[in-house]
Amino acid sequence: IEGQNPWNLFELTEKLAQKARIPVPKILVISSSSPQAIAMGRNWNSATILLTDGLLNTLSPQEREAVISYQIACIKKLDTLIFSLTSALTSFIFFMSQLGDLLLRGVLGSKEDPRSRQNHLISFFVTPFATGLVRMTIGTRRYLALDTLAASWIDDPQYLAQALWKMESYAATKPIDIPPYAAPLFIVNPLTLPGWTRYFQVHPHIELRIKNIIGYFPI
Repeated sequence: IEGQNPWNLFELTEKLAQKARIPVPKILVISSSSPQAIAMGRNWNSATILLTDGLLNTLSPQEREAVISYQIACIKKLDTLIFSLTSALTSFIFFMSQLGDLLLRGVLGSKEDPRSRQNHLISFFVTPFATGLVRMTIGTRRYLALDTLAASWIDDPQYLAQALWKMESYAATKPIDIPPYAAPLFIVNPLTLPGWTRYFQVHPHIELRIKNIIGYFPI
């Protein structure tokens, strides 16, 4: 978005980075109708925030600020590194299981169907192990702690609660196509379609997150 800043992203990110006392991260916009956001980077100096244009065009200015605040919190606590390492390890496990599924389909002569349990037998048994690894490494408390920190940097925590609620709702109607093992990187669970990938849904329930932010649910 260099040379273009219709959503006031530079100023918002700089203001929040100053509150967090970290270098201002780079901002990238992803072409997707699904309102989603992630933060990536090994450390403060290499951090990047990725926002979809669906998020920018759907949320209010206050809600966009709340989402950026959450990403800044991820960077501040270096959860970007933890999430990335966990995702990389899980992706390797997942790749090996997919390779096993491919070989098994060749032996059985079955056609590829992403929703068929029979065509993902190895992944079906390996995925719970990989998810257990993700839950032990990341866990529910990490997301809740990020919500709390992000809410402390904005004028009204209600905006973060509203943003999460909207993004959770849109995730079901406007899904984003990502590898399942990358799901923990996103601010809300992007895996809403039925199937075995539900094992990668490690985000806390939206009701718990909203109660943690503003003390009650629904909003």
